[in-house]
This record gives sequence, C-alpha cells and structure tokens, in this order.
Amino acid sequence: MTSLVEKGIGGGLARRPNSCVDVMSGLVAGVGGSVPVTAKIRMGYDQKSLIAESLIPRLAAAGAAAITLHGRTTVQRYTKRSDVDAVLQCRGIARDCGISLVANGDAFTVDSLAALTEGGREPVMIGRGALIKPWIFRELKEGRLFDVRSSERLDLLRKYSGYGLEHFGCDA
Repeated sequence: MTSLVEKGIGGGLARRPNSCVDVMSGLVAGVGGSVPVTAKIRMGYDQKSLIAESLIPRLAAAGAAAITLHGRTTVQRYTKRSDVDAVLQCRGIARDCGISLVANGDAFTVDSLAALTEGGREPVMIGRGALIKPWIFRELKEGRLFDVRSSERLDLLRKYSGYGLEHFGCDA
C-alpha cells in the first residue's frame, strides 16, 4: 500500500465511509450547484469491508451527480479480476438513487466493455486498458479486436511519450 492510502487518502477513504460522505457534502455545498460533483470509489478497502452498495445511496443523498466504481478493493489493487457482477448490481442501486454509475476495471476488450456498458447503453471509464492498448477505442468503434504489430505499438509509444514531453516537459 502506498503511504497516501495508509494516511486515509484515496483508496484509504474506503475505511472511513462517513468521511467520504462529508467530503461529498462539503464539495457540493462549496460549488453551490454550479458544477456537477462526482466521486470515484472502489468496492471497499478489502474483502471484509465491502462498502460500495451502502455508500452509493449516501453519496447520492449528499449531492453526487454520478459515481465511478472500480470493481476491486483497495487492497486487491490489480491482483484480482474486477467484479463485473458487483459493479452491475451497484449500477442498479445508483439508478434507483437517480444518478449514473460509471463502471471501471478490466476494460481491455470489446467483450469486457460490452459487459461493463451493458451493451453500450451505460458509461464506462477506461484506465489501464487505454495505456496498455491505446487502440482500444478503435476496437470499440468498430466492434472487433485488432492485432497490432510490435512496430506499430512502438510507434504509438513514441508518439505518446512525445505528447507527454511536449505537455509536461523533461524532468531531467
């Protein structure tokens, strides 16, 4: 675990759901309705403390416009598969609360995205999938997998790195 999580920041907030609700209430009050406020949460801190199902209604009541849910716990990080069934169950809870739930976790293929988006009807957040397979958006658009040659992958990596250097500069 990172020191930030150990300090209760980020995924560490999953151990303090009341604080999550307090942060949401404060942010919503602070912006005075001028912009939508969203949250990204995980299923819980660990398998013994799954909180997403109970936290979603509380965040909605605190004014969350939408919630992004990662289908793993903080402790799992990327060692286990995302729990798509649990994410979809939580989407129903969010829907009952009148807000959208954006699914996140293991969005690597057209099939996994179809499950997370419920056939393209619901939102999904693509994280590592876009870093690992930048062409995933093309796969989605065309509904098929692409076998990208290693030379093309290297070209994409060079282009991506160039964009980063152009935007952020060199840290040397």
